Amino acid sequence: MASRAAKERCDAGYGVGTSKMAVYLDYADAIKRYGKIEAGKRGEDHASEEDIIKMGKAVVAEKYGNLFDMYAKITGENPYETPCAFTPPCTTRWAACG
Repeated sequence: MASRAAKERCDAGYGVGTSKMAVYLDYADAIKRYGKIEAGKRGEDHASEEDIIKMGKAVVAEKYGNLFDMYAKITGENPYETPCAFTPPCTTRWAACG
């Protein structure tokens, strides 16, 4: 689903990078959202922004840690801090994609 949405944005002319067939995935909002959910589960209704982000990063690491580790190794960027450049697998070069 996300790949299809990314491809649609690229096809509409919103792609980034030299190929214009990539998008940025920014996990900052997801990290905060997951952190707030985790704080609620723990009964920490008045958690600081720093603690919320820490808890959110832990949740994201549990869900996507392997992917984030590979991304960091390949790019040298920290995907928890910097939006990830993502090239959808179904670009105009792949006629079989639907």
